[in-house]
Amino acid sequence: MYYISIFFSAFLMGLGIILAIGPQNIFIIKESLQNGRPYFAAVLCASCDALLIASGTYILSSLIDSESMWFEIIKWIGIGFLLYYSLINLLSAAKGVENKKKIHDDSKGLISRNHSENSFYKIIVLSLTFSLLNPHAYIDTILILGNVGSRIPGVGKIPFVLGSSAASYFWFLLTAYAGLKLSNLFKVDKFRRAFDTLVAIGMLFVAYGLYYF
Repeated sequence: MYYISIFFSAFLMGLGIILAIGPQNIFIIKESLQNGRPYFAAVLCASCDALLIASGTYILSSLIDSESMWFEIIKWIGIGFLLYYSLINLLSAAKGVENKKKIHDDSKGLISRNHSENSFYKIIVLSLTFSLLNPHAYIDTILILGNVGSRIPGVGKIPFVLGSSAASYFWFLLTAYAGLKLSNLFKVDKFRRAFDTLVAIGMLFVAYGLYYF
């Protein structure tokens, strides 16, 4: 009963932290709306979180802080990537479609086109980038959850890691499912362009927040 309590307490704690919309969530939503491979992306992002939580609980929480040079390097690489990804989405929003025929072709070919463009390799790279070049992820998983988990004695660490990791899997998979349910709406060009614009703005805000963190 003690270990079950630790598991569910860790699950609720992890869920409370991960509910904030960040780069991982936006990436998974975009994959869903483009009929890419959102569940694959969700599992990869959640697995990165699980690895960081376990590392923080057992190893790293006492070695890393937000003032370290290592953290500063990750911060600036993350800012650069977010700015690049924001620019890509702004360019996508600006392109649009030129005529009704192209809109029709885009709608019919959306799934097949994205399956070729969004290869497993590309999704793996983007999932790892959004997860591991995101300083907020290190704060949430290592400095907060890892710090709490490291204080739990003995084998109690195991249900803590499992519970907090389960929150990441639950939330990211739920995000992918919700995005897929809305994907038909974003086959309409104006909605797709509006979402690309919102993604670009969101990434700029995240980059701005990291700069002043």
